[in-house]
Amino acid sequence: MRIAHALKGIAVERIPVEIVGASAENRRPACLDVNPQGLVPALLTDDGVLLTQSLAIVEYLDEVYPEPPLLPLEAATRAWVRAFVLAVLAETHAIVTPRVAIRRASRTCSCFRRR
Repeated sequence: MRIAHALKGIAVERIPVEIVGASAENRRPACLDVNPQGLVPALLTDDGVLLTQSLAIVEYLDEVYPEPPLLPLEAATRAWVRAFVLAVLAETHAIVTPRVAIRRASRTCSCFRRR
């Protein structure tokens, strides 16, 4: 999202949110009141609409602020870019998210307890 904001020349207020460990802010009531999913990134628009998920937010920015466009003009090249982005988001990013890390750690810990 930072890259999309920069390319579009959009100034936004960034609020860092700790998402890992005991101090994870994204699971605290104050954060969940604004963003019930507790996920990052999230964008609260000037109209009060909460948007989540990187790809949805970037597409929203490209539709609301069409210049300069973030995607190539040619349809086949746009499709290639979308496929690349989805591969990164769905296949790579999922491995490193805190929710996955916590689940894997709890499985590892319970395996250790069974022995």
